[in-house]
Amino acid sequence: MNKKLTIGEMARFLNISTHQIRYYEEKGVITPEKNAENGYRQYGLKEVYTLSHILLLRNFNISVPDIKRSFEDESGSSFFNLLMTSSDGLQRQIDELILLKQKTELIRTLAIRPDFSATKQPSVVFRRVTSLSISFNPVLVKRNRLLNLS
Repeated sequence: MNKKLTIGEMARFLNISTHQIRYYEEKGVITPEKNAENGYRQYGLKEVYTLSHILLLRNFNISVPDIKRSFEDESGSSFFNLLMTSSDGLQRQIDELILLKQKTELIRTLAIRPDFSATKQPSVVFRRVTSLSISFNPVLVKRNRLLNLS
């Protein structure tokens, strides 16, 4: 790729906005060449690769300052640490969502039981469920099993 891209071409190529590209430039994560004649930004293969890398890491919920630090680390160890931290964070989110699903299923199941369905008001069902002081087993969360309510 010998041809240099403008900011608009780069944005269309990567399916992002020019504003995003300028933001990453402002944060010092990407530095395009400038056309000497008109001062326009020019992006080559290196910038395409760098910006693609940034977008991938942002999809993993890695912050822009952390991405910048990982780019500055010559050893590459901070990159792998970022991935491990991101993976751990994603696992926590998955566990929280599984727990939320369990709670939702419990409320739904209790709401249709005769002793709970005397009232159809969600606030009453919610108060009755929270009064049960049910604790959720993290082992069940890890195994992605719903609580046995029989």
